[in-house]
Amino acid sequence: MQYPSVQLIEQSLYLILNAKNEGQRKQADQYLSSLEKQSPEIMLSLLDIFENNQNIILKQQSLILLKNVIIRNWSKVDIQEGQKKQLVPDQLKEITKAKILVFLGVIQDSKFKKEFNLILQAISKFEFPTKYPQLVQYFTQGLQTINSQGALSQQALDLIITLKGVVREVQKLRLAAQKYQQSQFTMGIWPQINHLWEQVTQIIITNPDELSLKMSKNLDRFLSMMIFSCHSENDYRQWISEVFQKLLTKTTFLMKNPQIYQANIKTLVHSLGNIQQLFSLVFSPAQFSEYLQLVWFTLTQKWKNQRIPKAALFGLIKVLKTYPYYCTDEEFLTLIKTQKNNNIGLIRQQIKQQFVQFFTQISDQLLELLIKMLSEPSDLVEDELSEEDLIEIEDYSLSDDLKSELHCPTYTLCMITAEQLMFRFPELLIIKVQKLYQDLLNVQFQLADIRILDGFFSILGILPKVTGKIKKQVKDFINILPALQCLSQSNQIVAIRRCCILINKFLLEFQENEQEELIKLGIYLMQNTQDPIVKYQALMCIRKILQHTQQNLQWVGILEQIAPVIINLLLSFQKANIVWPLTQLLQKLIEKTQYQPIQSLVAVFEQANLFSLMQSQQDLIVDALSEMFKSLIVSFPPQSNIPTIFRLALTIVQFNLQKKKSQIFTLYLFLMQEYHNGLGLQNELLQIFQSNQEVLLDDSDMNNISPILLILEEYILLNIIDYNQFPGIINLIELRIKLAQEMISHEIGITIMRSCLSLLTTIILIILNNNRFEDLQLVSNIILFLIDEFIKPRQNQLHNAIYCEVQQMTLLNRFIIQNTQGFIQALLSKQIQPDQYLSRWQQDSITSRSKGTSRINSIALLLFIKHVSKQSFLENVSKVLTEVLPEIDYYLETLDPLTKQKFQQNRINLYSSSNTRLSTFRNSERKEAIRQTQIYEDVDMKQFFINNFKIAIQQHNVTGEELQQFIQDDYFQKLQNLLNH
Repeated sequence: MQYPSVQLIEQSLYLILNAKNEGQRKQADQYLSSLEKQSPEIMLSLLDIFENNQNIILKQQSLILLKNVIIRNWSKVDIQEGQKKQLVPDQLKEITKAKILVFLGVIQDSKFKKEFNLILQAISKFEFPTKYPQLVQYFTQGLQTINSQGALSQQALDLIITLKGVVREVQKLRLAAQKYQQSQFTMGIWPQINHLWEQVTQIIITNPDELSLKMSKNLDRFLSMMIFSCHSENDYRQWISEVFQKLLTKTTFLMKNPQIYQANIKTLVHSLGNIQQLFSLVFSPAQFSEYLQLVWFTLTQKWKNQRIPKAALFGLIKVLKTYPYYCTDEEFLTLIKTQKNNNIGLIRQQIKQQFVQFFTQISDQLLELLIKMLSEPSDLVEDELSEEDLIEIEDYSLSDDLKSELHCPTYTLCMITAEQLMFRFPELLIIKVQKLYQDLLNVQFQLADIRILDGFFSILGILPKVTGKIKKQVKDFINILPALQCLSQSNQIVAIRRCCILINKFLLEFQENEQEELIKLGIYLMQNTQDPIVKYQALMCIRKILQHTQQNLQWVGILEQIAPVIINLLLSFQKANIVWPLTQLLQKLIEKTQYQPIQSLVAVFEQANLFSLMQSQQDLIVDALSEMFKSLIVSFPPQSNIPTIFRLALTIVQFNLQKKKSQIFTLYLFLMQEYHNGLGLQNELLQIFQSNQEVLLDDSDMNNISPILLILEEYILLNIIDYNQFPGIINLIELRIKLAQEMISHEIGITIMRSCLSLLTTIILIILNNNRFEDLQLVSNIILFLIDEFIKPRQNQLHNAIYCEVQQMTLLNRFIIQNTQGFIQALLSKQIQPDQYLSRWQQDSITSRSKGTSRINSIALLLFIKHVSKQSFLENVSKVLTEVLPEIDYYLETLDPLTKQKFQQNRINLYSSSNTRLSTFRNSERKEAIRQTQIYEDVDMKQFFINNFKIAIQQHNVTGEELQQFIQDDYFQKLQNLLNH
């Protein structure tokens, strides 16, 4: 098997890594990208580089590229000549898989071994176990060798790490057949894994060393992963329970000497938590009770490794989140009637009793422990966390879907635990919180350690969510105002931050007049501190008011006060989930103040330096503001007089177009489609076009071509530019159509083609509407090209291809109507017979029933069938009637003024909806208006059909008997009625 030049690939990798010239690096990268798409055999070239090149960096880069090539292409299917074809042939896959296993068995360097493991995982996702028997054999023989040797080695550890990585990857596959294959493999290696696990566990108990501890840790993790491979809980209940007990017993034993086994304990506690969550009803009540006691013991100990208590919190959260399993007695009695397995029902009831008993006993201690943990630095050391991190930590709902405690701060885990605990036992916990609050109130919230107070107030912030769930109000239990007053008067920044956070949490619990006072307090705190967290949280209070109430506050005054703060924060923050809420707040404020006197509003914007924010070139802010303005503009009805908003949005476009970001072109197109002359910004639009003309005409980024073409279309529709005075635009369309045709088997090619046809249709309609028929010569080459492409057999199976064909056919049909004889001559000049064209036209139903295309297509058909042979006419007459007769019915239906008005109103409603206005291929009102021209709306379709069909049958000398042979009975009867009318 031949494969691409190793030397050229090595040179390209070297240039990407070392070339100082950006152009050389880009050219090398493009070469490798094109090679990857055209020659999947590049995988063998990269393995050759790894084997023979002596440069360590190039060897590693070859493996990294190989992994990425596999991820991108291994399962990719392309459409060639209408048939699906794998990009990577099976023979190449087999050679690659075999070579990788050879290398895996001999390499010693850890960094190379790691890369090969990643490569194996990428392949295994598609191949393991059934399509990769060599790898199954590699694992089974390796395990047998390790067990027979009886001694641990680095090679043994490497095998387990590789095995663990492969199994973890294939577990992501969820189909039943895939899960079955995984469980078959798992049970096949279980005896060997079990023997090795017991052997290693005995070693670390009697004589632990670094290698045995690492091996034990990886095996413990792998045992839990084996359980997750089970495709059916019921088929493996006993085995799952056995494995869980093994890990539970081992953890309990290792807890006796925690200093040696801390890393192993963390893995065991984490694994037990995952198993318990997934198989909650597999274990006996005794096992469940033992697990809960283990988690509680872990939480109450002092650990040097902070990941251990985090793993315990993680496990506790999972138990609390599976509470629906542990239902009430009443729910249980209802459930037991429908339970197929009564034993499961009994286990459910017993575990529920264990659950309630355990948490009832420890709830007070657990709440106090959580407050203590919240007050301890642990991994939440403020000196090591940015202001954005501290803001993000407060929004612990962001981590509600927990996958790993590793990247989750202790603070977040504590808050989720407290929230879940209060949700499950609200009355019990509210009484405890109420008592603690009263004790603090009695001493005027004066504690020696402000962090303990902050920890309690953190949990207190959960109260509104809890009371909401039990249909109560916070004021039924506590009065939060004294706490807010105390915190707001503190000179410690921790207290002021907490004050703003609590205002945000409790805001909707108050009456409107109280909410206004709290907003004023938040603004006061914001204005009297330089702390960004206080400012952010105070702003979020205002955002909450805007989202949830209809209060008529002095919004211009509020905007004047807080707009500078929003802008400063936007320019300093970098995280999307913090920046976006700020832009949403800005959007809501602009909405509220848009109809204020324009001079005062512009003054506010200028004072707040809002226009300078629009000039930002930070990608995150630009993206957030782009989305903000789209949402903001569609919140107003079409044709609204909102020039200030448009001017602000155009400023973003003006200052960022040169960066050629797709988000900017999308915003630019949206603004052009929404623009109307009443806004009076034609000069600004012309200036943007003139200063960025080169960008618009020369940008070759595939993602930008389509919006640029549609932007140019809107400029032409607005009469800001004239296609006749700008001949380059016709050349641009021609180039882009040919580019799109080369890529028509991909979505991006279809998107570009649709945009080309849209722009071309607009130019043609302008020509026809203005009787500038001589200008049709400008597009003659494009029309001939489209005829050539249209006549080819359709191969594209992509969903959006149908829209392309409809546009293309409708465009050609306009020329048939305009000059039928000239169109026939054009066909003949391309050696295309009218019969051949009609056959392709009627090959299958690709017409749209929408008003606009169906009328044009029907008229074109009736004109065209007079120019084909008699045989072609008869073969296609049934399809012609299938298309034309419903259009006649539609025409007759719309003769009723009320029906016509209803259709028009439905169309207006559709194009005015937010979803339509935000869609990519929507029509602006200008575009829709011109699409409603040259659609022959006033043509009497009934009479037009009768006249032209009669001429056709006379020209072809077709008898009624011949017609009846080719037309369905119901259509033939309808045809006779029309012709005899």
